[in-house]
Amino acid sequence: VRKNITTSLDPLQVTSLAMFAKDLSMEKVTFHTLPGTAQVVGERSYYLIDQKAKNALIKEIFGTEGPFDANLTLSAIYRRER
Repeated sequence: VRKNITTSLDPLQVTSLAMFAKDLSMEKVTFHTLPGTAQVVGERSYYLIDQKAKNALIKEIFGTEGPFDANLTLSAIYRRER
């Protein structure tokens, strides 16, 4: 699995999150899907999150708005791939 995942978390952070998660009660866990679309650029697959819908979901769940990330647009990805 590790070769297919890129993260900025270090091994200690991942281990800490795993130790925290092992004691969570599944009855208290809720699941949400970030709205977006799948795109292929070159030979890579991306899931582009709809930033406005993401912010609405964050506001619904946490009561605050999330940041808009201009680097997560299809045109930004095309520019990086060149």
